[in-house]
Amino acid sequence: MENKKNNGDVKKIKIDKNEQDKHKNHQFTEAEKKERKRFIFWGLVIIIGLAIILTTISEAIYLI
Repeated sequence: MENKKNNGDVKKIKIDKNEQDKHKNHQFTEAEKKERKRFIFWGLVIIIGLAIILTTISEAIYLI
């Protein structure tokens, strides 16, 4: 009984290790890196733009 149980555990550990290796070895292509940088850049631009617009609107409301 114990041998069967141990063999199952060993196989499971090996499978988990292979899954980790697959994720670890995944390299992003240059196009994927550029696309990610572009996405982050435009996301920040939109967030900063919205912040500026909201602050100007709130200041205008405060001054009125």
